[in-house]
Amino acid sequence: MLRKRIRRHGVFRVVGLALILAACAGEPGDAQQDAVIVAVPVHPLAGLVDALAPEGLVEVVILVPPGANPATHQPSIRALRSMAVARLYLEIGHPEFMFERTWLDGALAGSSATRVPLFEHCPLHDDDPHVWLSTRCLAVAAVATASALTGILPLHSDEIAANLEKFEARLQRTADSTALRLARYKGRMFFVLHPAWGYLAHDNNLQQMSIQSHGTGDPGASRIAELIRLGRSQGVQTVFVQPQFNPASAILIAEELGATVVTLDPLGPDPVLLIESATSALVVEFEQQSPR
Repeated sequence: MLRKRIRRHGVFRVVGLALILAACAGEPGDAQQDAVIVAVPVHPLAGLVDALAPEGLVEVVILVPPGANPATHQPSIRALRSMAVARLYLEIGHPEFMFERTWLDGALAGSSATRVPLFEHCPLHDDDPHVWLSTRCLAVAAVATASALTGILPLHSDEIAANLEKFEARLQRTADSTALRLARYKGRMFFVLHPAWGYLAHDNNLQQMSIQSHGTGDPGASRIAELIRLGRSQGVQTVFVQPQFNPASAILIAEELGATVVTLDPLGPDPVLLIESATSALVVEFEQQSPR
């Protein structure tokens, strides 16, 4: 496995973003001086860069650190300092990805980084920015990332191309395995706290049922009662949660259903492994279900 440092930045409140960026210009902090800096919004895209970049030549800056909620996170001063000298910013570009909507223009104001839209050739779901959880869209992002890396590291184009070939082969194996394993469960429903797995559900003809109202707010009493009735009718045995959100409502519903609460983090470091892990968890859930 390729070994490149991945920056993890803490949370600091940012006031006067443009002024901070100006002050940070020319101060790359503790980034590797012999590596080009590539900024990404979330951890899974850092994993994508890590798989494709030449050995030891890329420093990855993650603007929303592991465990943080992209909808509410504010970029740290250290992240902004690194952004000021970044060569690339790999952009999700989904209108509902709130971190980019809120912070991206300001974060790039003092930076010469080239914005690279990773998913512009992938059909986006209106209400779901977790595009990297689709094997099809992840393949599109891999090609865009490899092209951007080649543009700033042209002398290493052969290594990048070879890394892309390996990644695409691994992703294709995962896509084939996922389709095969989930094919028999077409139309089945699974419960999630936050609707992060819509692309995986859509690609495999499954139904994702979110506990959160519109993916953000906790449900009211009538919604909880409705979900409990639905969960019983579907024989739901697992409620999937993620670390970025309070699981209280999911735990309540799971207790009423006699179901288990299982954590699936859509923001983990390896996007291919995320899909594989979710597939395995869904197979276990569907095998246990007894729809009424």
